[in-house]
Amino acid sequence: MPRVDAAFTGRAAECLVTAIESRLVAAAHDVSEGGIAVALAEMCLGGDVGAQLNLEKVGPGLRNDHKLFSETNTRWLVEVTPAAAEGFREHCIRHRVPVAEVGRVGGMDIEVIERRAARVLRVPVKAAREAWDAPLRRVMG
Repeated sequence: MPRVDAAFTGRAAECLVTAIESRLVAAAHDVSEGGIAVALAEMCLGGDVGAQLNLEKVGPGLRNDHKLFSETNTRWLVEVTPAAAEGFREHCIRHRVPVAEVGRVGGMDIEVIERRAARVLRVPVKAAREAWDAPLRRVMG
């Protein structure tokens, strides 16, 4: 069972909320059910844009399946523009909240890479949307 640090959770949530209010954040998604893999996919579907996630920068020392699907609390996947990146990083440091750049937004594929840009997976956003929408279409007729 994951341990919850209430003081850190409050500080991290306040950090994210104030970053959003300061317009440092373009988009954000909690890393919960399904881990960072599902958060990434849902953000790409919501924005109709691809992204590249570098697993080398996520949980060093963990297996790739743990990095992708861990549901550890108090984590968010946050998109910031290049112009806001340094301000966001400084904002997190002031709030004593760890921050790491783990990828890039752009293109039309959801891509996960690891060491020396070796591809772990690549799914076109269009194919992901079809897989996401198809079950509902089948049920609704």
